[in-house]
Amino acid sequence: MLCDMKSKGITVKGIPYMDGAHVYNEVYLDDVHMPAKYIIGQENEGWAVVNVLAGFEDPISIWLWVLSRLWKRLLSSVTLTREMADCYHKMH
Repeated sequence: MLCDMKSKGITVKGIPYMDGAHVYNEVYLDDVHMPAKYIIGQENEGWAVVNVLAGFEDPISIWLWVLSRLWKRLLSSVTLTREMADCYHKMH
């Protein structure tokens, strides 16, 4: 089913990696009610849909995580380079 993740009864908790970042989440559905129009595929056949979608999700999630880590490193390098340039200009 498709649903608004801010709906009453839906709780999302990040699963952190050792470095504190997270890509995956635990999702809890506690007494959540959704209209039948939000069902994807046939009723009681959700596992088949999950298997298809999971094949697309994992590689994308991993690449997004890798890109975010590379972006953070790039920003750190830019900051360090600026600080070194400022130091150099103050000395000369």
